[in-house]
Amino acid sequence: MSPFANLDVYVGGGTAFLTSDAESFGSSSTTSSLSGGAMAAVSYMRPLSNAWSIGGEAKWLYFDKYDDMVVSLQLMVSYKFLEW
Repeated sequence: MSPFANLDVYVGGGTAFLTSDAESFGSSSTTSSLSGGAMAAVSYMRPLSNAWSIGGEAKWLYFDKYDDMVVSLQLMVSYKFLEW
């Protein structure tokens, strides 16, 4: 069995709605805006049985408005409960 059979690659782009709430020294502020965004991810899931899998994902997110990037690593457990 090839290890690439369980490897998935995702890319996408679109519009994101950003909101921010802050409270300090008795004052509060709320702002919201639209921003362009991009996402890329790679995940690998290793089957444990016909229904259960375990794996991980590395994900990169970017928001143009604030020139902000996020990179995350996630551990995932998957269970198939519906398939057609």
